[in-house]
Amino acid sequence: MSDDVKTLKVHMVTHVASAHSLEVGDVDNHTVALARFSVLAFYGDGTVGPVNFASLTDYTGGAGNFTLFPILSFDDGSELWLKSVGTAKVDAGTRYTPLCLAPISSATTRST
Repeated sequence: MSDDVKTLKVHMVTHVASAHSLEVGDVDNHTVALARFSVLAFYGDGTVGPVNFASLTDYTGGAGNFTLFPILSFDDGSELWLKSVGTAKVDAGTRYTPLCLAPISSATTRST
């Protein structure tokens, strides 16, 4: 492992703050959606911080691809911008089951 690689242990608790969906109409049950979440991040060192979080979904028949965009904010004003992709299934409109979550596909830090 490179000296530049660091591991951040974090557990995020999310709540959907808003969601907008659109039935695409090209095939039956094809829906795309954009959602914003209210999130708290609990870090391995015991600290807690806010996260700005958005997701994009593209589902047909309740299953398909999603992209997650969490932005973790820290007390010193710095931020960690992440992107992750995966696939999921929604059963009967109530249970959300991630089928495959790819590792973080990009990460960018920003300081104030």
